[in-house]
Amino acid sequence: MNRKVFSLVSLLLAAALCFSPSIRAQSSTQNFLQPNTSYPAQAFIATAQTGATQILAGKAFGTIEVYGASFTTLTWEIDGSNDGGSHWFALNTCVITTPGTKATTQTTTSNSLYGVNLAGLTNFRIVTSGTFTATGSVYIKVTAGSTTGVI
Repeated sequence: MNRKVFSLVSLLLAAALCFSPSIRAQSSTQNFLQPNTSYPAQAFIATAQTGATQILAGKAFGTIEVYGASFTTLTWEIDGSNDGGSHWFALNTCVITTPGTKATTQTTTSNSLYGVNLAGLTNFRIVTSGTFTATGSVYIKVTAGSTTGVI
């Protein structure tokens, strides 16, 4: 009889540990998704401009939205730094619809969406080159998240 009572008590205690919110503790190493960070759009109106340096914090993948009212050609790149901005290097980007085609320099002729791997970086910036034909401003906006993407 004692064995049955012991088994029943053990079962009830185990159930209480599994379902009681006051007893169950969250792991401090539990993974969770951080929300996306949407950086302000930067306007480019002339050739060979370097945009503002943006600080990354735990982001792994970003989308780059290029848009404007009227532009025919915009050549640009996104540079990354892993040391707080002391050294910069061009990052591979790809059009979201064709992730297998990567390049460090992109030539955009219409509103487009690109992807970029930001893992391990502390900062990024956008740089446009001398190939820039537009009427008005062209905007480049980066949105970054903690999950990996297509690159």
